[in-house]
Amino acid sequence: MAAKSENSAGIIDSETAAKLLMLTAHRVRQLVSAGWIKKVGRDRYRVVDVVQGYVGFLKDEARRSSQSAAASAVQEARAEEIRLRTADKRREQEAKGQAAALEAIDTVAGPLKPDVLAILPRLVKDLALRRQLEDAIDDAFAAMSKRAATVAGKLERQGHAQPKVRKARSRK
Repeated sequence: MAAKSENSAGIIDSETAAKLLMLTAHRVRQLVSAGWIKKVGRDRYRVVDVVQGYVGFLKDEARRSSQSAAASAVQEARAEEIRLRTADKRREQEAKGQAAALEAIDTVAGPLKPDVLAILPRLVKDLALRRQLEDAIDDAFAAMSKRAATVAGKLERQGHAQPKVRKARSRK
């Protein structure tokens, strides 16, 4: 009879609270230990305190989940930003590397044509033959320039920075 009067007064035990909330008695005791549900005595709880405590716990859990999802979205956005910056830096480094390579080629190959053409007057006294050789050398350098422009176009289509290719000047 005492249990009936306790229930009518709104006081229940952990087993009844567990059934009411569709939890285990152990989980109810965990919520009590965490401070979500207030005790009125040994294994005694007011129904209102049990329901309000559990609702408060669920709301807090939902808030934490929402905050966790928001924090996760922020982390993903930061990670994407880092990936984009890294890709930009990589492209910049590739462009610098290409520019350095082209500068090295220009430094070595740039003076090559005048050097080659300077040989002809020393070795060939026949002006007609010298003119033919100069034209052939000009053609060879023009072909090299076309190949360099083709390679530069391919690099550009692949998403690399377009290197500056100087066209060979014709002597004609």
